[in-house]
Amino acid sequence: MSLLKVEDVFKLFPVRPDIFGRAKKFVHAVDGVSFSVEEGEIFGVIGESGCGKTTLARLIVGLIDYDRGSIKIKGEEVSEVKRLDVERFRRTVQMVPQDPVMAFNPRKTIKHFLTRPLLLHGGLGREEAVSRAHQLLEEVSLTPADFFLDRYPHELSVGQRQRVLIARALSLNPDLLVADEPVSYLDVSVRGQIINLLKEVHKKRRITVLLISHDLSVVYHLCSRIAVMYLGKVVEILDARDLFSKSLHPYTQALVSSFSVGFGISRGERIVLKGEVPSPIEPPSGCRFHPRCSFATDVCRKLEPKPLFSDGRLVACHLYDRL
Repeated sequence: MSLLKVEDVFKLFPVRPDIFGRAKKFVHAVDGVSFSVEEGEIFGVIGESGCGKTTLARLIVGLIDYDRGSIKIKGEEVSEVKRLDVERFRRTVQMVPQDPVMAFNPRKTIKHFLTRPLLLHGGLGREEAVSRAHQLLEEVSLTPADFFLDRYPHELSVGQRQRVLIARALSLNPDLLVADEPVSYLDVSVRGQIINLLKEVHKKRRITVLLISHDLSVVYHLCSRIAVMYLGKVVEILDARDLFSKSLHPYTQALVSSFSVGFGISRGERIVLKGEVPSPIEPPSGCRFHPRCSFATDVCRKLEPKPLFSDGRLVACHLYDRL
C-alpha cells in the first residue's frame, strides 16, 4: 500500500520581474515529478546539487505549496490537510533538515527544542513533554538525557545536534519521515553512526522514510528503491540493489561511474559528462539530459521522453534499450 503518492507535481519560482512586478521567467525546480512510496519503505531520491531534491522534500512536508499536481499521504491531499487541520498534518509527516547548525535557535535549550512540538501539536502537558523528551534522547543514544536537556546547541557537536534533530522529528510519532541530506554535514566517522541510527529507528518503528541524498553509498545501504532526479525531473526509478550493476539511464550510469572510481568498484570505463548542468530557468528542449549525453540523437533533442516501465522499473530515455 502506498503511504506517499506524488503525481505530476510542478513547482516554479518566479524570477526577473518586470517593471510592473510580473515575472517573465521561472526556475523549473520540480517539473512533473511522479513516484510512490510504500508503507514501511525507505525510498531514496538522488541527484546533483540543484536538481530539485530539497524543493521536493519541502513540498511533501508542506513548507511550500506546489503549483499543480497532487501529493497524497495516506490518501489525503497534502494541501488540503495542511489547510484544514495543521496539527494533524504535523503528526503525519516530519522532516529532518540537512543543516544541523542553522536548524537551532542558539538562545534556546535542547529541552525547549524537543518539548515545543509536543506542547503545540502533541497535546501533552509540561511534565509529560519533558518525560517524553528524555525518552527521545535515549532513543537516539544521547545519554544521560538530563545532561543534554539543559544544554544549548553550541555545547553539542554537529553529530549530536543531528541526533537531536532526528529525535525532534520522531517526537510526534509521524507516519512519514523526510530526511534531507541527513549526513552531508558530518565527518565520515560520524556518518556511519547516523546511518545506523536511521536503520534502527526504521526497524523499531516501521516508519516510512523518504531519504534525500547525493551520496550513492548512503541510499544504496539504506533504501529499497531509488529515484534519480535531473534538472527537476525523475529520470529513473530502480531497486537499490540494481544501482551499481543494472542502471538504465545514461545519467544514472554516469553518477555510478564517478562514484565507482573513487571506491574501487569495477564498472567498466568511466563516463565523463560533457559541459555544465543547463539552467533551470531555460531548460533544454526534448530530453533535458541530451546536452551532456554521449548517446543523444535528434529525437532526444526534439522530443521529451515519456517515462516507460521496463521489468517493473521506470526510465525516461528514448535509447535505454540500446545502451
